[in-house]
Amino acid sequence: MLTAAIVVTSGLVAGQAAPEVPPEPRVVTIVGAEEPERFPEWYRWEAALSALSRQRPPAGALEVEDEVRAYLLEEADALVERWNVFVVEADAAAGPLRAQGLSEDELYRALYRFEMEYRYAVLAARERIRFRLPPETVGAFEAGWMAEAIAASTVTLTGPAVELFFEPY
Repeated sequence: MLTAAIVVTSGLVAGQAAPEVPPEPRVVTIVGAEEPERFPEWYRWEAALSALSRQRPPAGALEVEDEVRAYLLEEADALVERWNVFVVEADAAAGPLRAQGLSEDELYRALYRFEMEYRYAVLAARERIRFRLPPETVGAFEAGWMAEAIAASTVTLTGPAVELFFEPY
C-alpha cells in the first residue's frame, strides 16, 4: 500500500520574510443628511457658497434683503472663481509631478498646498461675511441655506484625503 503525503508550503525560503501585502485603502463616506456635524467648517461654507453661486436663488428665497443677497452672491461668485484658479494652478503643477512617477497618494500630498490655499480662501470669505452682516443674518444663512446644502452633500474620501479633509476644521 502506498501512502501519499501532501505538504503545503508557502513558497518561502527559510529566513525569508513574507511579501508585504498593501493594506486596503481606507474609505470614509459622510452623508450630510445623516451626520452634518462631521463636515469641517471650511466645507460647510464652501458647499453653501458654491450652491448659492450655481443656483442663484431669486429675491426672497434667502429671506434676506436684496442688498444682502447681492453681497452673498458676490462672495459666492468670487469663491467659484478662486476654485477655477485653484484647478488651473493644481493641474499645471501636477504635470511635472506625474512625470516623476509619483503615486496618486504622493501626488495628492504634493498638491495639497493648493487645496489648503483654497480652503483658507473659503474661511476668509466666511470671515468677511461675518464681519459685514449682522449675526442674526449669518445665523439664518447657516441654519437655512447652509443646512440645506450640507444635507444634500455626500463626500467619499480615500487615501490621504481621509485624514486631510478635516484640516483646517
